[in-house]
Amino acid sequence: MPIDIMPRLIAELNRRSVAARYRIAELDSEALVDAVRAGAHLVGLGFNDFLHPSLTFVSLFRAQPHIALPRHHHLAKSRSLSLHQMIEEPYIFLNFPGARAYYGGLFDHHRIAPNIRFVVDSTEMARRLVEGGFGYAGRVVQVSGQDVIAEQ
Repeated sequence: MPIDIMPRLIAELNRRSVAARYRIAELDSEALVDAVRAGAHLVGLGFNDFLHPSLTFVSLFRAQPHIALPRHHHLAKSRSLSLHQMIEEPYIFLNFPGARAYYGGLFDHHRIAPNIRFVVDSTEMARRLVEGGFGYAGRVVQVSGQDVIAEQ
């Protein structure tokens, strides 16, 4: 089962060093690479969507695509879904480089044109729109029992 990596990682770091303090910054992939290369951050956690040859990428897990649905959506209790089942549903498009390439690639691979209703620049905005019942969004990691795995 896919995991939300940050809580588990922080719990392990706290177990190893109770006195440690952390600064967590949410950055897009390009800004994350720039911050690590400039020495502003010692480490960066991200997806391998914007690798730079001067940095070493260590895979922590293999992410599976998920679909975030409103809690009361008629497909929310499904064990798995295909993108074809979502073709008429309003899609909340994540408009930043990594997500744009990743989800665009999934739709292209399946020859599907999503029904884009909203274009957003943050996963938090997408999550709020999903919670409000305005559509579905792609996710790379499962964040609650309500996320449904998309079949590839």
